[in-house]
Amino acid sequence: MECTQAEAFEQYIRDLRVVRSISRPSFPEGKAPAAVLEEIQTNALRCNALMRQNEALLAQFVYDRDPASLTETDIQGLSAFAGRLFNYANSEDVGVAFKVHQLLLAAARSREDVPMIVRELYYTGITLHYMNVRDEATGINLLGDAIEVYFTEAAEYMSRYEQLDKNTRQYLIRCVGNTRLGMSRGTHAESCRYLERFRRAMEVIQSAHYHALDPEFPWESYIYSMHMDRMTLLPHLRQEEDPEVARQVLESADYIWGHKKKYKGQDARLQNWRVPYFYAAARYHAGVGSLEDVVKILLESAGSVAQDDYSAEAINRKLVLAAYLSVYAERLDEAGA
Repeated sequence: MECTQAEAFEQYIRDLRVVRSISRPSFPEGKAPAAVLEEIQTNALRCNALMRQNEALLAQFVYDRDPASLTETDIQGLSAFAGRLFNYANSEDVGVAFKVHQLLLAAARSREDVPMIVRELYYTGITLHYMNVRDEATGINLLGDAIEVYFTEAAEYMSRYEQLDKNTRQYLIRCVGNTRLGMSRGTHAESCRYLERFRRAMEVIQSAHYHALDPEFPWESYIYSMHMDRMTLLPHLRQEEDPEVARQVLESADYIWGHKKKYKGQDARLQNWRVPYFYAAARYHAGVGSLEDVVKILLESAGSVAQDDYSAEAINRKLVLAAYLSVYAERLDEAGA
């Protein structure tokens, strides 16, 4: 029996959750190995059937759709579906959300609908970013070039800023800031390219002109996020001395340190615990702070994580802090020698 678009999307999400549940079964202690194996095999067959069903639903309602033929109802339904699948770091299925936004972007282009184009360029770029496809050896986002293309295209609409509605303007400002997402930052040349993109974005985000046009926008939050992102140049500084990059990183570290009480929790993108390290490390690399201070801050941060805390956040902190300490402790040993 055929189903509507709305019914198909509901079915997809139900199937997705079932697959996620039965692919990680739990068994009571003492259950016979043969029974465990049988349940695993049964679950595997069911997962396969559900995944095939979902692929068929996506083919009919997403993959094989003609963008130019989408109605307003279709677009609203697809947008709502993508919204349920993607919620930044907490998403049901970011990959399918990306494919939906690609379809919506194509529809926006066919309509020459600028607000829709800007919005879908933002969501297509951000879902691609949150797929987080990285090279294991370098940590570089392998989709970086494609991510940059979407946000850069959107940023070109800044020349029409005054003609756009406020909702579209917010998407546009986010795209301007996000043009630096996905950029490699491991070498001096890559860091300089990133810093030039950072500078151009900040010219817009800090502009008194745009602040006056839209005083209700969270400009300070945008600025804070940009400075927090510039801390991603610290890995480059841990590998080699680079005075000009270090100077600019320190500018951002000073800004973040000055706002550490104002921006907490989610506002700091869950990185607020790193702020003391950012500040100490930036000062050290810029030649105005000591290596001892960096190691001391890292040891204090490590000591604040309970040894018996095995939550995802605690494990992440332990791993990150251990990696930082291995670099700076080695430098401290060399200096002592």
